[in-house]
Amino acid sequence: MIRNSCVAAGALVLLIGLGCSPKSDSASTQPAVSPATAQPIKIPPAETAPPAKLPAAVISAGQAALKDAADEKAGKWKSTLMRGEKVQLLDDGRPQNGFLHIKLSDGSDGFVTERALLVGEVDEVVALEEKPLFARPDEAAPRLGKVTVGTLLFVTRQQDAWAEVRLPKGNVGWMKGTDFSRDADELDAARSVFRYDLLKDQKNKKEQAEQILNEAIARHPSSAVLKAGGYLPGSEKIESPENADQPASQPAGQKPLPTEPPGPTPVNE
Repeated sequence: MIRNSCVAAGALVLLIGLGCSPKSDSASTQPAVSPATAQPIKIPPAETAPPAKLPAAVISAGQAALKDAADEKAGKWKSTLMRGEKVQLLDDGRPQNGFLHIKLSDGSDGFVTERALLVGEVDEVVALEEKPLFARPDEAAPRLGKVTVGTLLFVTRQQDAWAEVRLPKGNVGWMKGTDFSRDADELDAARSVFRYDLLKDQKNKKEQAEQILNEAIARHPSSAVLKAGGYLPGSEKIESPENADQPASQPAGQKPLPTEPPGPTPVNE
């Protein structure tokens, strides 16, 4: 009995001495890492915030003078901007002497008067039928007049099925969202007619105006806008006795409805 116990104890000591423990075996087989083959720890570069997006605006006047300084008299003319051109506001959109510092699509910059701009992301649309313009988004609200075919509009706000729109002369009112179109061809035709009307009576601009109109007719031979204006062969201009740029007459004793004051109109997003 004593002899068997001694044999067992001896075997146990032998096993321990040979290092049968799994941990000891694993540790003993780990290869040494050579300093020459050690890989350096790569630290990712610090993330930089993307540049802030400049506030958007659009030229809402028929045309606007771009000047090199925010001064009506001292500022020198740089370029002429046309209605619908999209720009970006610089200097956080802070007015300077009634001017705003803007950046054009080609990267150049300059100053335009506040009243020539609509601030914010705006949508340009065109009327393809004669439709009423309301003082509020309600058919029971007073009518400010009618929007004629081919009139370009800026959508400045939307509320349910209604849209607040700004007309070329600055008048503001509400129309149903189904009363205008975003069709690219009709918009192009309407913009061409707008430029034609703007240039045709200017000195030395008649030929340029006619070229703009003729090119539009060639591009859009079946345009509703061009047909309504009497510009297509065989078409006659649709005359409207009342339009929204000339507010509707008021009942006796009632004050005229106010129109939008001059200055940039923020867009509610």
